[in-house]
Amino acid sequence: MPAVISRFAGSLDASGIPISGFSGDGGPATSAELLGPRGVAVDSSNNLYFSDSLNNRIRKIDSSGIITSLTASADPSLFLPYSDYGDGGLATSAKVIQPNGVAVDSSGNLYIVENGYDVIRKIDSSGIITRIAGSLDSSGNPISGFSGDGGPATSAEMSQPSEIYVDSSNNIYFSDTANLRIRKIDSSGIITTLAGIGGKGGSYFGDGGLATSARVCGPLGIAVDSLGYIYIADTGYNVIRKIDSSGIITRFAGFVDSSGIPIAGYSGDGGPATSAELNTPSGIAFDSLGNLYIADSGNHVIRKIDSSGIITTLAGTGSLGYSGDGGPASSAEMNAPIGVAVDSSNNLYFSDIYNHLIRKVIISQPPVPSQPAAPTKSSSTSGTITVSGNVTNVTGTPFTSAKFYIASGSGNFVYDIYGTNSIDASGNYSHTFQMLDTVNTTYNIKWSLVNSDGESSKSPVLNVPAQGGGGGGGGGGGGGGTTCFLRGSRILCLNEGLKEEYMAIEDMRVGTRVKTLKGTYVKVHTIGKSTFNNPDNADRGPNRLFKLSPKNYPELTEDLIVTGCHSILVDKLEPKQKARHLKLMKELYMTTGKFRLMAFIDEKAEPYLSPGDHEIWHFALENDEVLCNYGVYANGGLLVETASIIIMTECSGLVLIK
Repeated sequence: MPAVISRFAGSLDASGIPISGFSGDGGPATSAELLGPRGVAVDSSNNLYFSDSLNNRIRKIDSSGIITSLTASADPSLFLPYSDYGDGGLATSAKVIQPNGVAVDSSGNLYIVENGYDVIRKIDSSGIITRIAGSLDSSGNPISGFSGDGGPATSAEMSQPSEIYVDSSNNIYFSDTANLRIRKIDSSGIITTLAGIGGKGGSYFGDGGLATSARVCGPLGIAVDSLGYIYIADTGYNVIRKIDSSGIITRFAGFVDSSGIPIAGYSGDGGPATSAELNTPSGIAFDSLGNLYIADSGNHVIRKIDSSGIITTLAGTGSLGYSGDGGPASSAEMNAPIGVAVDSSNNLYFSDIYNHLIRKVIISQPPVPSQPAAPTKSSSTSGTITVSGNVTNVTGTPFTSAKFYIASGSGNFVYDIYGTNSIDASGNYSHTFQMLDTVNTTYNIKWSLVNSDGESSKSPVLNVPAQGGGGGGGGGGGGGGTTCFLRGSRILCLNEGLKEEYMAIEDMRVGTRVKTLKGTYVKVHTIGKSTFNNPDNADRGPNRLFKLSPKNYPELTEDLIVTGCHSILVDKLEPKQKARHLKLMKELYMTTGKFRLMAFIDEKAEPYLSPGDHEIWHFALENDEVLCNYGVYANGGLLVETASIIIMTECSGLVLIK
């Protein structure tokens, strides 16, 4: 089914022409008048927030479609001092001037970029508004300029900030548009420049190098993907750029000619996004499937880049106007879409700024399949599990293939793609997993089905015991096949004095802040321990302890002892390592852009020759997605993995420490 567009907020006259103005609070959003809406954001309860920019208000549309104002009216022509605009009081009594971008965090706090006053403000969950970025002069009025990196954001100057994004660790990213920079405010309130050299503009450059050494021009939209990579709409250059976890910037979409000049236009649908022309890209947002949506403002369309990098037009004909509500989004007309947001069902919302509307695109999603038949374990002595099912009772577009995901005792703490199999004409499908370990291990499998509309949501977790068969020496009390550290291992944390230090894992507690590969400090959610029986031999296998020594791993300052399935994070795999991983796991796995190399596969890791019972520990960090795991630093700086919350709480067998 094609995507369908509708009017979500804003009213029309009797002739069907959009009306600009201010009205409608307390009633249906489709009966309200708006004036130049810009930024949009959706919270976890599907309430939508937007900046009614030329009405100088922030407004909310609740999940039942009722619109209200979260801030009071403001008249910029009165030139009132900023001190009269309400910081520290209720937002409903406060004034905002030319609000642009909005964002909402997981706690329900709303962030507002106030372009007219060069500040960023926050409305907390109790309705109190405060300034969190932008400096004031001695008279209490905001200062436009550029300063403050490395210090508190409330002492920093900015110039015409526009769009904003808040990640799961409460880091704030915003476009300091007139300063030609992307800036970041970390969770402790410190501001830095993430991308851009500033200045007065000039030629396009910097791809392949550090983002802080690249030139950006009039940047607007910002989004972050599931790996923590940051994407920016480099609006003045008509491209989308990507910043990886190392701070390297590259072009993700938009065409650059042989002279290195970005080209504005409208072309490229059906091909790679880097060969497509854009025209004044503005807001950007990801859905849960990894598709990126772009408000291609100058082309009057919404475009989509799928997870394989192919670009298409989702909504709009390319003609300026207003038409199409209730029909296919690709046949609709719009007038300079600006802000975009995606809800929990992957529906898209955008501000149709010069039509003075918020519009919604319902994107066709494949139906959730019925539960396949329970898996059966094959009779193979090599240790295999076969999952099979049938989808003939599912209505809608026929499914053509099944994707299988696994998180198991092999140390794969997120549900990574394991394999894809076709569905036959009778609706049958199956997949066989080659088990890495078959002793004291439960494998946790999910699967999804694929049709021409896309991929269904994943099934619930299916816990499959891998009993019998081959395998290495057993691990006691949750050690078998489980990724863990030996007691005494030290993890890089933030201590009570807000200084970095390596803390013994047994001294960590729920709430301890751990430094991650992404550069953020994330709180411990769950920590646990158990007893592991190390075999009395030197055999290599997943079910034993391994010693990682400084002589083999220069990042270490002392030996690190881990279970064989614990993954070390590396930039590349040697051919033998890659072949071994593929033989055992069928797929390669990554965390935050680095390959996972299990200790027992890495020949630099030596069997730990201390047989008998040992105390082992592991932990999971807080995150919005409970299947997520992180890269962290151990014993001086070696990058290794954490567990995920679901593995710790449901599958690890560890005794959890509260």
